[in-house]
Amino acid sequence: MKKTLQEFSTRKPYECTVCGDEKEFQTNHYGESYPWCSVCQKQTVWKCNAEMPDDFEAPENWKTVKISDIAGISEFMNNARYKKNA
Repeated sequence: MKKTLQEFSTRKPYECTVCGDEKEFQTNHYGESYPWCSVCQKQTVWKCNAEMPDDFEAPENWKTVKISDIAGISEFMNNARYKKNA
């Protein structure tokens, strides 16, 4: 099984997947990063452009979810509206 993380951070070139802006970020992996893009003026996905060592692989990319889905707030609010209108 290949490693996904290094024991220490190194600076690597990253590219914004929205506007193409390029910057160096200090990370301990070769996967996507999710910082604020000063060009796009929002948080975006940045892909690592560094050559990955043979004994490494990129970690899984994050999934986009709503906080209400994680916390179960949607179901709570639907139940609250139902009881209010009953």
